[in-house]
Amino acid sequence: MLWRLNKRGMAAGIAASAMLIGLSGCLPRYDAAGEAKAYETAPICCRSPAEFPFEPLWSRLITTGDDIDADSPFFEFADGKSPFRAYALPDGQGPLRLRVQSAYLPNPWHETRALLPLVTSLDRDKRVIGTTPHTAIEFGRDGPYVDINVGGPAEGTRYIVVHTAPFLTDSPFTRPSIPNTRINLSGDPFAGQGSYFGRVTILKR
Repeated sequence: MLWRLNKRGMAAGIAASAMLIGLSGCLPRYDAAGEAKAYETAPICCRSPAEFPFEPLWSRLITTGDDIDADSPFFEFADGKSPFRAYALPDGQGPLRLRVQSAYLPNPWHETRALLPLVTSLDRDKRVIGTTPHTAIEFGRDGPYVDINVGGPAEGTRYIVVHTAPFLTDSPFTRPSIPNTRINLSGDPFAGQGSYFGRVTILKR
């Protein structure tokens, strides 16, 4: 009987481990020490946004998950040094409403971390038009996000740059929770804090 109980306990432990692996998927796990070291040692990539490596944001206007991590370029933005991803809007595209969202990094049993996204808009000559304020960041069940309007006749955005700011990595937030899940039976919100790194998705609204 004791052997059976132990066997069941082992099976439960294996199942719990499998659940954690399934929850994390392909998302990078948060590594505080590794992130801090990578941030401190990363060089500034460019003298100005004109030198940024831009990726085309295809006419379908969706990215399925682009990592901002230690291998990303870093730049000294107005709010401080940050890794980033830079995108060129499709040519001939009219006004757009986009949602720039980052994912909560897998850490289901502890305080969650996430890149709190800022979006800097650039004109056709890659000059800065402006940056979304940190107060525009909202927190959904899938991740923190900011909605932006770009491409209007008087607005002039041709490129967008997704990044964060050093002060946001110390910013606590409340992550909504889906009730009655295995990781949070109560449905109470999770505590969270900003991160330099994360995975970004861009959607047309």
